[in-house]
Amino acid sequence: MKTRLIRTMVAATALAVPAFFQAPASADVAVAVGIGSINPGIPTTGCVNNAHFEILNGTAVNSGGTNDAGTYTFTVKGDSSVCASIPSDLGVATLSGDVAGTLAYSRTVGLITLSGNASVKGGAPTPISINCEVEVIDANPVRNFAVTCAVQL
Repeated sequence: MKTRLIRTMVAATALAVPAFFQAPASADVAVAVGIGSINPGIPTTGCVNNAHFEILNGTAVNSGGTNDAGTYTFTVKGDSSVCASIPSDLGVATLSGDVAGTLAYSRTVGLITLSGNASVKGGAPTPISINCEVEVIDANPVRNFAVTCAVQL
C-alpha cells in the first residue's frame, strides 16, 4: 500500500510542479515524495524537545541535466535543535541513499526547507536545495506525515 501511494504521488507530482518550486534552467530539478514519522510527536499546542524525524524509502525522479535522469531513493533522518512546535522547527538532517549529505533544515508550519551539500550516486558533493510541502496524516500529537518535495541540484 505504501509503495503504491508513493508511486501515485510521484506520478501526480511530476505532472505539475508549483511555481515556487521552479529552479534555474541550468539546474537539475527532481520531484521527491515520501512518508515520514516524528518521535515523540509534536503536540497541537506547546512544543517538544529532542524531536527526531525520519523519511524512509523516499523516491525522487530527476529529469536529468548535470546528473543522470532517473529514479533515486533516499532516507532522511533529522534532529531538532529547538523545542519543535506546529508553527516551526529547526535542526540538522542526514540524507542517505542515492543522494547523501548533511543538511540544515527549517520548517514553518507546512513547508520544510533543507539546504547544504550532497553527493549524487557517490559523486562529488554539490549544493542542494530542497523545498517540501507537508501533509499531516495524524494529529495531536503529529507523528506521521507525507511530503512532496522539489529538489534543486
